[in-house]
Amino acid sequence: MGHDYVVITGIAGNLGRLLAKRLHKEARIIGIDRRPFDDRPKDVIHHQIDIRRKKAEEIFRSRQIGAVFHMGTMHNPRQPAAERYSWNILGTTKILEFCRRYRIPKFVFLSSADVYGPNPANPNFLTEDAPLQGWRDSGGGLRDLVEADMLVQSFFWKDPDTDIIILRPVHIVGPNVRNAPTRYFNLGRAPVLAGFNPMVQLIHEDDLTEALALCLRRKVRGIFNIEGAGAVPVSEVLSQLAVPTFSVPHPLLHAGLRLMWKWHLTSFPAGEMDFLRYICMVDGTRAREELGFVAKKSMHETIKSIRQRG
Repeated sequence: MGHDYVVITGIAGNLGRLLAKRLHKEARIIGIDRRPFDDRPKDVIHHQIDIRRKKAEEIFRSRQIGAVFHMGTMHNPRQPAAERYSWNILGTTKILEFCRRYRIPKFVFLSSADVYGPNPANPNFLTEDAPLQGWRDSGGGLRDLVEADMLVQSFFWKDPDTDIIILRPVHIVGPNVRNAPTRYFNLGRAPVLAGFNPMVQLIHEDDLTEALALCLRRKVRGIFNIEGAGAVPVSEVLSQLAVPTFSVPHPLLHAGLRLMWKWHLTSFPAGEMDFLRYICMVDGTRAREELGFVAKKSMHETIKSIRQRG
């Protein structure tokens, strides 16, 4: 990478901060995020701007950039659909256009294994060429992510001079992560679906940060499923965390969540419950063989990390 800069969009998010702190000693980091990044390392440059604005392009025009990590997608299903779509799709389009216009050698997009979608017809392990069925998600957040993932894929052919990498990690957990899985596993008493106990895969935030860092060092391109250290039933995660559970029939829980969501009494869209009903697990062989990624945290350590804060 030499003296080129590395751009991280979404740098003020939890994972963006972890990546910046992981990479700043081996690369010159520029962050783009409209949120502040107050505790950033002193050698990290941060531009508190919107990636959709003209000022963002000036960063690409004025610097020699060797790689871009696009981690700035919006996942909050409470955000207005139009704003979320604009941010995720138009924002991603802008960054991709900047990369093509200024001949950036490497572009890394942080997607999610959730884009495959939980489905009763899923095989035990999905490979990178499996169809993306996350658009079925009733919360809307996954539909945007599926479209953004497919948008980045389209640039494989539009921009053959850029090494485009898409990472699809399994459920991310850790002391700095706040997402649907960590909120569920931190409930004082968790609902489980009667008759369902699917296997789930989890990855520790530190392992995902290492997978992202490997993208900078390795000459690779394409899509990579990123898995943690194995898979366990949902009940095993709840048991290790000592979370009491109560069983609810799926139609009753689904209807209850839809009503509670409408009245802002829950942070879980009803569609999220499908991850407690059907499997959505991935095969990480390609990441092991081509990217050289193997998770270092054991499943026990990964589960334990869910409860390390608060």
